[in-house]
Amino acid sequence: MHDAAELAAAAFLDSLAYDEIYRIQNLTERFEHLREFFYRNFLLTSWSYPQGIHSFYSERSGRENDTEKRNRLDVFFMLVPSTERPSLWLEIQAGLLMLFWISGWTIIQRLIKAGDFCEEQEREIMQGKGKYLSLQRMMVAPELQGRGLGSAKLGQVLHEVADKEQLPVVLETQREKNVRFYTKL
Repeated sequence: MHDAAELAAAAFLDSLAYDEIYRIQNLTERFEHLREFFYRNFLLTSWSYPQGIHSFYSERSGRENDTEKRNRLDVFFMLVPSTERPSLWLEIQAGLLMLFWISGWTIIQRLIKAGDFCEEQEREIMQGKGKYLSLQRMMVAPELQGRGLGSAKLGQVLHEVADKEQLPVVLETQREKNVRFYTKL
């Protein structure tokens, strides 16, 4: 989960939504807060709905002149059922309370408010349509973007899960450029 949290923190570092939530001008400090938040979030999801975590790794060098190969995270996303909500006990075990000490009460209040808003919008859109899946936190390693890897992996999982179960998938994005990506699937 640590590598996914790193990838997520980097991917969402310049997000307008997280900029508004954290209001931390120092990007290094904001990165640390985001990484901790995403780590706890991914941990919680992996415990409450482990089949919803999708991580794809490859063996590639860490630097251009590095001959040592390492497994590196290429693509990560979560595809979770609309009915799955973690228990308070799992939230405590995942260390979500630690975020109060790490980020402070005001930031946590803004995170909760933003999360509640997104969930309400999702419920409103899907009202009366029954069970559905929610695509969350889709990320592709920056050096691999634009090569079709994310599309291929997401398409594969959508076919294996959503198509087989005949469930619609809801997603939200913070960037206009992502709309093109998702509408092609």
